[in-house]
Amino acid sequence: IASRNKYVDFIVLLAGTGVRGDSVLLKQLEDVGSKLNTPKASLDKKLMINSATFSYIVNHPEYQAGDRALSTFLKNEVTDIDKLVQSIGISFDSYLKTYESQWLVEFIRLNPQEYLKDVRCHVLAMNGDLDLQVNASINLNRIKEILLANNCKHVETHLITNHNHMFQ
Repeated sequence: IASRNKYVDFIVLLAGTGVRGDSVLLKQLEDVGSKLNTPKASLDKKLMINSATFSYIVNHPEYQAGDRALSTFLKNEVTDIDKLVQSIGISFDSYLKTYESQWLVEFIRLNPQEYLKDVRCHVLAMNGDLDLQVNASINLNRIKEILLANNCKHVETHLITNHNHMFQ
């Protein structure tokens, strides 16, 4: 709304994203995996599978949730995808069901720069340093960079120590 409405005086971004959704989710996977002491080989497999999936979704705007084209792409592009997915504890069909959510597909594609570049009002952005869902350092820095590069002169960012995604 603030990117389209000149009458908005200020916005507050709580645990907001500054990078595209696929990057948010890959960093989330990495951070959660690290926190849970996931073995590096297993985490690397998860990152590789998800990176290939997200790349397909981002680069194929015609893709809609549940489209079998994703299955075809992964089977053609990722060697032994069935075995690879099973090695991380789920079936290939279960993995594909995750991407039957249109909300998730749209989030993967969402690039906040498209909206933030047009914001001119005051902005207060806060993220928790313990947030495993939206990495604070990557996103706060990017939010500030985008806003300042596009003539938003009133930007304040805060890293809230000892707080998670819910600011607890």
